[in-house]
Amino acid sequence: MREGKETKERILILSDFHIGGKHFDDERRGTLLRLLTSRGADFTRIILLGDIFELQQADAEVAIKQAALVMQTLAELAGANVAVDYVVGNHDIDVNEEPTFLDKHFGIPDSVWTKHYPHLDLPLAGKRVRFEHGHLHDPHYQTNANLYNQLSSTVGRWMAESPRRLDMAGDLLRRWDLLKQVFSSSKEKYTEKWDGPFSAFKVAACRLLYEHQPSYDRIVFGHTHYPYLREFMDGKIYVNSGCWTAYETCLTYDEATDDFNWLEGGLEPIREAALPLLLPEMSQRYITRNQPPRNLRGRRVI
Repeated sequence: MREGKETKERILILSDFHIGGKHFDDERRGTLLRLLTSRGADFTRIILLGDIFELQQADAEVAIKQAALVMQTLAELAGANVAVDYVVGNHDIDVNEEPTFLDKHFGIPDSVWTKHYPHLDLPLAGKRVRFEHGHLHDPHYQTNANLYNQLSSTVGRWMAESPRRLDMAGDLLRRWDLLKQVFSSSKEKYTEKWDGPFSAFKVAACRLLYEHQPSYDRIVFGHTHYPYLREFMDGKIYVNSGCWTAYETCLTYDEATDDFNWLEGGLEPIREAALPLLLPEMSQRYITRNQPPRNLRGRRVI
């Protein structure tokens, strides 16, 4: 904290902008800039939770051009005593490997932010909180990280050009897995796979919450693009920040109340993420392409 040890943190958690990608358009950039300029100084800390830049499925020059005003605004907030942490994700891993990224591309001192990989640990409200992009818990990434990255930067780039292509690829993948299931004697493997990324990330969160030594009290991921919160026994929590490209959602944390909440459109508070988002644990493709968020305001659902 920059304001002193007794100051309670108020944190804005942002992830998955994919600046430079097809879905980070002028409208989304404008909403993000409005959030940062109108609300950024209300927070003691901003955590960028990965995939801020799209450096795998887009041209770096496009990403740099689109990000200029966003980076300048973050620099101004840092100058106004807001701490900025950047937890690097899989689509912007190059940022972690380039020590002078801000200075080289934007003429901004790299002291604006503190970079972390693979995670950031913070003591908050007497609890141990872990912030991580989350791709290291993705079953596909774990199977073969190099292949995952290669497919993401080649086939993934082609699919990202059109939501229809992404849907078609998802349908083909499901049909292929269904075919394998017919000839497989292991129903459990199929069930585990198509419980989907939600299941894998919850398992990973539980391991960090209960098996890791020392254990955590709060786990915050991005990567899946889903706003999500699950409270377990003993008040331990796994929460996902959502994403900017699909829903324009971000997450806030208030240390004084030890409470997470989302902002819809970067400005309006959400105290309930809608049933299509939180309760049915469906594939990401189905939710993001066919079930846009609706009825987001109301009480919080856990």
